[in-house]
Amino acid sequence: MIFYPAVRALLLTLAVTSFALCSNAQPPSVAELPSFGATLLIGNEQVPIAFSPGLSGPLFLLQPIVDRLGGQLQVGPLNESHRLLIADTAVLLGPGAGAMTVGREIIVLSQVPVLTENGVRVPLDALKKSYGDLLGLELRWDSSLRQLSVGRQRPREINVEVQVVHIQGITTVVLQFDQTPSYTVNDKGQIVDIEIPIDRLQLIQGRPHPSRSLLRSVKVDEHSIRLQLEPGAAAAEPYVLARSPGATSSRGLRLVLDLSLSGTFNTAGTLTDRPPPGQGEPSGGALRTVVLDPGHGGVEQGALGPAGSEEKALTLILAKALKRKLEERLAVNVVLTRNDDADLPLATRTALANQNQANLFISLHLNASPDRSAHGAETYFLSVDASDERALEIAAAENESGDNEVSEAPDEGLQLLLWDLAQSQHLAASQQLGSLIQYELSQTLGLTNRGVRQAPFAVLVGATMPAVLLELGFITNPDEEAELLDPAYRAQLVDAVVKAVVRFNALLEQDDRQAAVGRP
Repeated sequence: MIFYPAVRALLLTLAVTSFALCSNAQPPSVAELPSFGATLLIGNEQVPIAFSPGLSGPLFLLQPIVDRLGGQLQVGPLNESHRLLIADTAVLLGPGAGAMTVGREIIVLSQVPVLTENGVRVPLDALKKSYGDLLGLELRWDSSLRQLSVGRQRPREINVEVQVVHIQGITTVVLQFDQTPSYTVNDKGQIVDIEIPIDRLQLIQGRPHPSRSLLRSVKVDEHSIRLQLEPGAAAAEPYVLARSPGATSSRGLRLVLDLSLSGTFNTAGTLTDRPPPGQGEPSGGALRTVVLDPGHGGVEQGALGPAGSEEKALTLILAKALKRKLEERLAVNVVLTRNDDADLPLATRTALANQNQANLFISLHLNASPDRSAHGAETYFLSVDASDERALEIAAAENESGDNEVSEAPDEGLQLLLWDLAQSQHLAASQQLGSLIQYELSQTLGLTNRGVRQAPFAVLVGATMPAVLLELGFITNPDEEAELLDPAYRAQLVDAVVKAVVRFNALLEQDDRQAAVGRP
């Protein structure tokens, strides 16, 4: 995987190092918020709901809205994650999480959902980006009337540009809308129709399509886009690229389809080869190769504990133990980015995962803070925009490590698009794995759950598989350092991560089975 300079420069610019490592905010548990009555107005019908004042607007009690607008709300273990199913699309959100996923799209929220005795409360943009976008509804809040009105969206004029990239036998089609439409995708084999029932489309001509591709033609009319594929080509399940909170209207939505002549696509949209004739699927289920990255190494010692322990040494010990346990439990191939005290550039670590065609990349670290009472574990997945200031601080500290020199790329715009395509489709899976890990660490070891966060970690850039960075406790906390030096405690830590990966593998296998038989 080429490590593109435009991406690295953007990430390192965002990951400024001027922040002091002083914020130790914990994800909220059950909060006591003032609650006020409000009305959900649907046509002439008025339904009582509840809200609480938030920092950036109201926070609405979610369950009564789900009861009226439809959908199914499932609450995960410890109330950490909530799964809302709307029109066959899963919306994942959680108390204290600054981002939510809608299908495979990652959306940064204006404020974090809050857990109260009566259930989770969410900001208005969470409702707009779920019910609004998925069902074509318009939601408006009138603070003077304490009224949340719901109606059908008015038709809009939406510009769409079709971008096509063909590399190494795979054609990637990007439909870039300047606003977010409500849409459905109908895959009919050689024809894929994207229906836009509410809004009106206008085709914007972009760069010419490559002469050699698996896309024969594109037809755009007012309410649909038809893709005609070449004979023998097949489309993977479409996915949506992530948007940042500062995205302009010209980046309203990017819908992506990957086309291929041979091989099969897994449910994450990644091309995988069929096994040779007469051979079955490799053992290990959905996960076949896992790459573990012990943080730091060589001259980069990482954080130091009060007793003098080094982060680089402990992460290597943990990685070797985790490798043994994963291979025992899942019969997968586990590769370490380093097996000894070696210098290793950040870009090389991700490149090793790509070269090994890994299905999962986990970077192991130990946290640090000037406040020696800081404690607990947290998990990160990649985003150009950090979910909070603390996440940006941690990324800035980790990005200072290693050799970040890269070579120039000839077409920065194209390379940025390719990196975005490779990475964005895995963000929802990365967030899901992070939630499983945080749950197991909390349940098994009673570690303070500091949440699943997003940040621009350079070591995660370019990974073409689900990828997370774990901070498995604070080495600067004397108590946690003492525990990390205890082999019995490290064994428990490893077991907790293994349990999470096993559960993640089971979820991937379930997705594969559903894809094989067709979703209901």
